[in-house]
Amino acid sequence: MKKVLITGAAHGLGLALAHSFKDDELILIDKDELALQAVNLDAKKYVCDLANVDEVSMLLEKLNEEISDLDVLINNAGEWISGDLSKMDQEGFSHMNTLENIHHVLNTNVFGSIAMIRGLYQKLENGLIININSQSGVHVETPFPIYNTTKQAMKAFRFAIEDDLQNMKIKITDIYPGLINTSFYKHAKSFMPDEVLETGLKVESIVDAVHFVVNQKKNVTIPSMEIKSF
Repeated sequence: MKKVLITGAAHGLGLALAHSFKDDELILIDKDELALQAVNLDAKKYVCDLANVDEVSMLLEKLNEEISDLDVLINNAGEWISGDLSKMDQEGFSHMNTLENIHHVLNTNVFGSIAMIRGLYQKLENGLIININSQSGVHVETPFPIYNTTKQAMKAFRFAIEDDLQNMKIKITDIYPGLINTSFYKHAKSFMPDEVLETGLKVESIVDAVHFVVNQKKNVTIPSMEIKSF
């Protein structure tokens, strides 16, 4: 039995990942308290907005007090934002591109994941970190400059720390999925046509990839994995 921590665990891919690890010892984190408490799994649950420094600090303090070790940390929490620079004040994009929301997305997608690694790596000896990144972390997609920035930043962070982690016997993997057919875009109040969503990956494909990485032998590491619809 592994001890697995998943952020963004109350919806979409995070919820599917949580159910896929139902036979393991689960620690689930999400900012949506009602949805998190509704997750019908035997798990420790913590409500936290990973964009909020004070909340994250309190969360990490609790986790370091309450858990002695951790096998798998899955940084799944993330926020969507779109709009070319020239369109950020236009209808359909302006609500996402307020300075307050840009700051929130940057903090959720970058600070939140970095903080979880920074705060828990000492619990992860012989363990594994999985960052759910995006194809936006592989290719710069010009209609999504803010989102691209967050995903490219997390790719750079993984490159910067992987040797240091290896010295501490900790593996790290970035998973770069393409479009996933979930409610991710609706949560951001961003219009995504159904016919486009239907071409996206099923969450099960990402779940399978995560388990493939988790189940590798101790002497095998997978630094990154891309997953696309075909």
